[in-house]
Amino acid sequence: MKKQFKPQIRTSHLLTQELAGETLVYDLLLNKAYCLNKTSTLIWRLCDGTRSVGDIAQAISVKSNSPVSEDFILMALDEFVENKLLFDNSVKNVKFDGISRRSVIEKVGAASMIALPLVSSIFVPPAANAQSIPGPTGVTGPTGVTGPTGVIGPTGVI
Repeated sequence: MKKQFKPQIRTSHLLTQELAGETLVYDLLLNKAYCLNKTSTLIWRLCDGTRSVGDIAQAISVKSNSPVSEDFILMALDEFVENKLLFDNSVKNVKFDGISRRSVIEKVGAASMIALPLVSSIFVPPAANAQSIPGPTGVTGPTGVTGPTGVIGPTGVI
């Protein structure tokens, strides 16, 4: 079943930027930013809906000159699913067949010479929440233009 699974990344409502081999992804719907490390970026680029997990593993193996298992690819895909970065129709097939994530990490980590795939995320508040509200020290507050220390106040120019 793994070989027939052809993962496809979600592209709608996502902004992406590649920097030094890593990929920054911003989800406009969830207001979350993700950083895909170099390994996850390589896998991300190959998830176009035309390649199976086996095809992706083989391509990464060639590119890294190191054997990469399907479990290694599934670990990255599991991160993509967890962060809602794959199309919904891809989600149902990402499984480790009852193996814990820790077991997969031990298994693929020992056999691989490349970094484990990693997706880091951070919540980004909407722009409206980032604005400051003028308060007592703002433009019209006690230390502002019209306050006691401002232009027309006791210490300002009258």
